Amino acid sequence: MTLLQYEVFMTVVELKSFTKASDKLGYTQSAVSQMIKSLEDELQVKLLERSRNGVTPTIIGERMLRNMREIMKLKKTMIQEAASFNGLSIGSIKIGITPSVSSNILPKIVGTFRKNYPDIELIIFESTLTDVQKLIKNEEIDVGLTILDQQDGLDQVPILSDQLMVLLQETHSLSSKEYVSLEDISESCFIMPKGDCDILLKKAFNKTKVTPTIRYEIQDSSTIIAMVKEGIALTILPELAIPKDTAGLVSIPLYPFKKRKVGFIIKDIQSISPGLAEFIVHVKHTFNNP
Repeated sequence: MTLLQYEVFMTVVELKSFTKASDKLGYTQSAVSQMIKSLEDELQVKLLERSRNGVTPTIIGERMLRNMREIMKLKKTMIQEAASFNGLSIGSIKIGITPSVSSNILPKIVGTFRKNYPDIELIIFESTLTDVQKLIKNEEIDVGLTILDQQDGLDQVPILSDQLMVLLQETHSLSSKEYVSLEDISESCFIMPKGDCDILLKKAFNKTKVTPTIRYEIQDSSTIIAMVKEGIALTILPELAIPKDTAGLVSIPLYPFKKRKVGFIIKDIQSISPGLAEFIVHVKHTFNNP
């Protein structure tokens, strides 16, 4: 068995296709098929099967997939540790990030990190909190950058706190208030932001026994902001998700002052690669959190 066979197998599973895997890896389809067959022959088990959903791993194939991911992770760590010993920083980091975090945090960290560590590639996936957690547990990504709330056994590294803000038109009757409570907005048409933010809001509404007048449930923050600008409804968003240029709108802190913690989630912080460790330190320093 070789690392190349592992890489080919993992790519076929990822893309659910021999053809797509061969295109991505630059091999002929027959070469990919032969490497999988050789791997199956050596292990004496069937690793893949075809279905309506494409090529998927068998039960034993799933178990072998987890082992292969662990081996490839160790390979990457060995390469990075050797490079670090020689005073170099190389490799790649796969990062999962949620939409309400990405808009204002990513621009602040990606450019400066690439400047300081040009040989470490950042591969970024934007998805829901649930998907990011799943990808980390399956070791398909190295780390998640999201809100820190009920991370189901994953390790956490806090980075910053993000105030929840009530966003409304500047002509709204509540626009002159210093802060706004959930009771204040209970009678107004409300847009519930979907994704990671609604988890916190639903908890807050339940705790205060306030029933909001939810008219819309939307995930994309730019769509939410556009609807608030039109006076369709008001909403609550994390401060990081609100652009600086919001002419015609007012954002007011939610009272009691609700803040969400933002940071990294990791499967096992004790086994992270040197490159990921440097990335975490870089982000913490960027947000003055040494």
